[in-house]
Amino acid sequence: MTIDDFIDARVAEIEQAALDAGGEPDRVLADCKAKRRIVAFARYAQTIAYGEGHTQGDPSYRLGQWHGYKAVLVQLASIWSDHPDFRTEWAADALL
Repeated sequence: MTIDDFIDARVAEIEQAALDAGGEPDRVLADCKAKRRIVAFARYAQTIAYGEGHTQGDPSYRLGQWHGYKAVLVQLASIWSDHPDFRTEWAADALL
């Protein structure tokens, strides 16, 4: 499981819990949507950095973009550090 798949799964759990709770889950669902967008941008940055056929631009810049997004994903994932699928290499302090 990749860090982006891990975050997607946790966000899906939160979305389902918000919908099951009833009431007005708008803020929770908006938060989930924002997290999904961050993950989507990170996946795109990874594709550009490592994907085939992406020859435009400075490769070190593209790789730097991916590492920047990965740092954001690590911060997002850190709130689930007690989850059994959480990997130690995703620990927020691993980047320091």
